[in-house]
Amino acid sequence: MNVAAMLKLRALSADHIHISDISINSCRLRSRWHVPVGSKVRVFLPRLEPWWAIVSWYEGGEGGLEFDRPLHPMVAQRYGLRA
Repeated sequence: MNVAAMLKLRALSADHIHISDISINSCRLRSRWHVPVGSKVRVFLPRLEPWWAIVSWYEGGEGGLEFDRPLHPMVAQRYGLRA
């Protein structure tokens, strides 16, 4: 499942991203802007409070986010929890 979301990096304005491969601890992102590895970001999923995450890798417009705290399993299922 591919979900439209927003990503906010520091004091910069939020940017539209797409996330996929969602688990309770992490997800994959696609962004048109470079997102530096190790950056602490806020992820805005539809109908949820902002969620803090760390950029674990980024290359060629895609990257990985590790959430600061796990998503509730029901939330991850709503957005296509991966096995």
